[in-house]
This record gives sequence, C-alpha cells and structure tokens, in this order.
Amino acid sequence: MPDPINLEAQPEALTEHAEMLADVAAAVARGLAIGRFPPEASNRVTCTGHALHPVIWCGRQWAVTEYGLEARDGRYAVEIRQLRVTERGDRAHWAKHLAAKPWVDKADAICAIVALNLVYDEQGTPTGVEPE
Repeated sequence: MPDPINLEAQPEALTEHAEMLADVAAAVARGLAIGRFPPEASNRVTCTGHALHPVIWCGRQWAVTEYGLEARDGRYAVEIRQLRVTERGDRAHWAKHLAAKPWVDKADAICAIVALNLVYDEQGTPTGVEPE
C-alpha cells in the first residue's frame, strides 16, 4: 500500500485530490441527470474472493448486485443498506471513497455508482429499473 500523502510537504497533492473528488461528484451527477445506465462490460474477471450475488449491472471492475456494490473479483463488497443516502448527502461520497483507493478503476467505480443510483432508491429499495 502506498504511503499516505503528506499534504503539508506536498500541497499540490491536496489540489489534485480536490480536483479528482470534484470530477467524481460531477460525473455521478451527469449520469443521474440523463437517467441512463453506463455501458456494461464484457471482460472476464477471475474471482479470487467471495462469489458475487446475482448481478444487475456489470462494469469492468465493479458490479451492482442484489447485495449492493461488489468488486467483480469478489474481494470487496458494500451491502446496499450501507449505501443508503443519509444526512451526509448523496452516494457521491462512496464514489469519492472508492476513487481514493489506488487499486480502484476510478471511471468504472463512478459508472457503478451511477448504475446503483438507478437500481436502488435513496433508502436502498429496488426501483424496478433495469439495464436495457
């Protein structure tokens, strides 16, 4: 795991991090505004962790499942009840959280959050909306 960024020694890292977070939030908002699912991926991923729950939408690295949001390799999952929209705001904070991890495909994580927002309402209840 890389060393944490020392923001006092590297002030430019703070600017880059803030810009990345703003880009994530804007991408999530754009995806929701058009109300369309991001394209699904067809790449193969070897499962090295837990088997995925039934998949609703599939990205390159992430899948929206009946469980919630899962890395396709089975090594990272977030239950839908943890993804409910709370007083902290929308789910963009999850996109920011994931995008900050060095191993995460940031673009795919953003697409997964957009798909998740279409599949589940703010309380984590299925909307009945499915990819075409």
